[in-house]
Amino acid sequence: MILFVDTALKTNYIALFDGIKLVRYSAFPQADQLMSALEAFNPPLENLEYLAVGTGPGSYTGVRQGVIAMQSLSFAKKLPLKGISSLEIFEKKEGEIIATDAKIGGFYVLKGDSPEVVLKEKILEWMDQGYRFKSPDSEILNRKCPEISFEMALPHFEALGEKIAQKPFKPIEIHYLRESV
Repeated sequence: MILFVDTALKTNYIALFDGIKLVRYSAFPQADQLMSALEAFNPPLENLEYLAVGTGPGSYTGVRQGVIAMQSLSFAKKLPLKGISSLEIFEKKEGEIIATDAKIGGFYVLKGDSPEVVLKEKILEWMDQGYRFKSPDSEILNRKCPEISFEMALPHFEALGEKIAQKPFKPIEIHYLRESV
């Protein structure tokens, strides 16, 4: 079994996988509710093979709460820990880009396999090339940039198990939202 936690974005998630197959998941609104959400989720700690955590992009406090909790559990239970971009939770089809506000006049995007920061001009260029945009923060981004249409990005946990399985075990690299470059 694999336990996944993400506290980087507006909605936070806990998911349990048996290999790559989703067993169950739960969502909770505030990163500071992680410990009570984990207690209510009641994962079978004795059956875990490894842990996975969303590494952002997200707020400094939100990302760190999930990462520190999973690093602590990893240490206490002597379980390996994998990191995965929080943007990889969302369904992305060919020709689609997942985006969120980077709070620096730009966007964190997942176009390929890893997140990157781009400016609005790059988003407009991709839009001209026919790309479509999805965001877990579509309402905010549509107000911020009315000339770009951001559809609501929905979590796709059924595919997340396979994405996690493909990630290597390596030191966690956190992606924070930044106020300035």
